[in-house]
Parts: sequence; structure tokens; C-alpha cells
Amino acid sequence: MKYSVILTDGAADYPVPELDGKTPFEVAKKPCIDALAKKSELGMLHVTPDGCKGGSEIGNLCVMGYDPRVYLTGRSPLEARSLGIEMSETDLALRCNLVTLSADNDKTPDKYMTITYIAKNNTFVLMPYLPNAVIDGGNTIKQICEQSGEAEVAKLLSSKTGLSINKYIRFTKSTLTELFDMVGNTTLTVPSEIKYENKKDNTVTIIKQGTQIFTAEQMYAYLTLPDYGVKDELYPCKLNATVISSFIDQNFIGTSSKTLDDYINFIINFTNTNIEQSDYDAKVKAIVYTLSQNKSSVTDFYIPYGDKSGDDYIIDDNSWNSAKKALGTG
Repeated sequence: MKYSVILTDGAADYPVPELDGKTPFEVAKKPCIDALAKKSELGMLHVTPDGCKGGSEIGNLCVMGYDPRVYLTGRSPLEARSLGIEMSETDLALRCNLVTLSADNDKTPDKYMTITYIAKNNTFVLMPYLPNAVIDGGNTIKQICEQSGEAEVAKLLSSKTGLSINKYIRFTKSTLTELFDMVGNTTLTVPSEIKYENKKDNTVTIIKQGTQIFTAEQMYAYLTLPDYGVKDELYPCKLNATVISSFIDQNFIGTSSKTLDDYINFIINFTNTNIEQSDYDAKVKAIVYTLSQNKSSVTDFYIPYGDKSGDDYIIDDNSWNSAKKALGTG
């Protein structure tokens, strides 16, 4: 008889207050494990001898039938042997963990948008901005963010639009994809087929025309394609707004308090944001009530850009005044 021994080493973890006292393993999506559990005999087994400290090397030895009080040598010789390395009694094996640090968090964002709730219309207004849009003193949004940070961008956009914008969330590829994955698939309508050829790595991305279900990875790829085959320079900005609007409308409008708590906890704990838990706690009842009505809507609003200067778009006073009038803040 052949059988497999699978050790989810360390998966138990510890209860986390932010997860309502549950462990990350308890709240994680694990459909395969859940399916196996329904068809299995479940129980608890204590394999570590009294007096031995719990750990991977001791636990694995015990599961394989070896007494750690006799055979324990530490992790390094075990891993060396698993790699087929022959060791003598005088050899020393060192085990090291290698960590890759990503520069993802250090990159200046290249996509910007605000979302504001306007109570009198029961509407969430999503406004995308081009990173090369000049909004203050000849500086683009991206330059201001790079020099002074997201809080300064929020402050300037608030003063320009007349909307209350004082909080920000900065997503990286990993955190945005993880949020998409946590929320679930989203249905989007692609207006025309997109074919993008990446000459750097000789790959081709094809997104079919029509209504279809997007996974987290597909959503991120759709949002970040360098070229959509459309001459309109504002097209990527408008597309981003349409996609995010659909994402919010399908997954946040009508959501439950518990589900919303999970999303907000993720944003507070894993993204670069100035939203504090106390901010959410103070407004959670109003937020949940608004979202649960299923009458709220998400609409896109585009700032009318003025003249173009080189590669930059100018948002002049006339554009801002026009936006304020349309938003009812002027």
C-alpha cells in the first residue's frame, strides 16, 4: 500500500485579534483541504516526546518513526541528506533562509483615482487621473506623489475638486492581486479583442471580446497592459475606471458587515494607507448601511483635460471649475 504523509508545518499559527480571534489558517480560502476534510477521519495526534521542544525537525523525525532523543542532529544534516549530499562525522552543514526583497513598494504609482460617496445622489463617484496630469505649479500627479507622497496628492485633489479626500490607499501588484483574489472573480465586458505582443520576453496576451469572468491575475493583467491597440491616450485611464467601478459594484455594494471587515482589515494591515482601524470603526455602521441598501451606484467621472504640454496634460482652472459644477461642489 502506498500513501502520502503531508505535513502543513506551521500552518496552525496563532489567533489574531484583527481576525476576530481566528488564525490565518482558519480564515484562509482552502477548498481542497476542506473537501478532503469532509471525506476523512479527523483527530489529534501527539507525536513529540515529553521534554522535547516542538519544531519542524523534531516533528518530522517523530512522524517518520525516529526518536528525536536519539537521532536529532538539527535541520541542516537532514536537509543535506535529502539533497543527496553525503556527510562524514567531521562535516558541518549550515542551513540558511534566503529572502528576496521586492522593490515593488518603492515604485511611484502610475495609476491614480479617487472614489467619493455623494450622499444626496446615493452615488460613489470614481475619478481616474492620468499620472502625467499637471495639477499644481507645473507638477504632475506622479511628480507630486514622488516628491511629497500620497497624502499631498489627496490634499491637492480635495482642494481642486471640492470633494472631501483625506485618505489614501496605495496598492502594489501583490496587494491588489491579493485583494482581487480575496474578493473573488469579477465579470467584465471587453469592448473589442485586445492582442498585446511583449517583444522583451516574446509573449502574447490576448483578451477576447465580450462579457467574461476575470480571475485576480487576469484582472491585474487587463488593468496594466502597456498597449490596448487604441490611439486615444485617455483610453487606459477610462478603462481602469470602468474595471474598478464594476469590481466595486459587484463585490462591495450589498456586502455584509463581516465580509467588509475582512476587506478593510486586509487594506489596513497589508497596504500603504493612512486609514486607521479607528477611522473604520467610527464609520462602519454608516458604511455598512449605505452598501447594504443595494440602491447605491458607482459612476465614473472624468476631469475635462485642457491643453497638452509635451507629454503632460494640463488641468487648468476652467477644467476644475467645470468638474466642480458637474459634481455639485462649485
